[in-house]
Amino acid sequence: MVPISFKLRQVRTILIYRVLRNSRINRAKQFTSLFVLISNVQLSADSCDYRHIRDLPSTPFSTAISYSSFSQLDDDTFAPHIWHNAAPSRCRSFLWLVHHHKLNTNARLRERRANNSGLCPLCAVPEDVRHLFLFCPRAKEIWAVIGLPGLSVGDVESLWGISLPGPNINIDNGKVGSTLWNIWKRRNAVVFRLEEETCVFTLRRCSADLQLWRHRVQDRRAKLWMLGALSYVIIFNLCS
Repeated sequence: MVPISFKLRQVRTILIYRVLRNSRINRAKQFTSLFVLISNVQLSADSCDYRHIRDLPSTPFSTAISYSSFSQLDDDTFAPHIWHNAAPSRCRSFLWLVHHHKLNTNARLRERRANNSGLCPLCAVPEDVRHLFLFCPRAKEIWAVIGLPGLSVGDVESLWGISLPGPNINIDNGKVGSTLWNIWKRRNAVVFRLEEETCVFTLRRCSADLQLWRHRVQDRRAKLWMLGALSYVIIFNLCS
């Protein structure tokens, strides 16, 4: 086993080399402070390593304790709309990317130095999340057919608070998710397969998704889901 003192000298040599290479005074000061701290550490080869959370030396390290250290962060109040619905995990992960604007639209790929124009394949304007799901003519066409003509919201999250025409038919709890999910599929059909899917085809696929997803919930909620899915089916049949 390599002596601990040798390891410390090796680390110190590497740090000094990096300081000299970067030639930055502030970094040199930080490394100097680090050297002082290292020199005061007394290590024993006979002792086992022990991990603990900072400021909690008597508490053994665990994943739960580590996670709790972030409990002071503000909760995402929109997260329940994404995770507490009957959509499959793949769709929920997709909605999380949409919510945080991490979806790989052309504009985002352009920002990450991808070799593309960053423009919408239909509109020739920057394709970000808001354009793709709210302002693109393909998206507007779908929202208009399901009862939201002239949709005027500033962000995707606002869709969860909009009600469809009819008695107590709310677009929450999966209906937005299935619509966004299939708008994304329709866009990918154009980008990757050069296929232009019709609005009716996309909406029928939304209906099929809802019919499947309703089996993931039980009891009274399942009945509500069935009513919502059937309302979609009726609208789609009228479109065709």
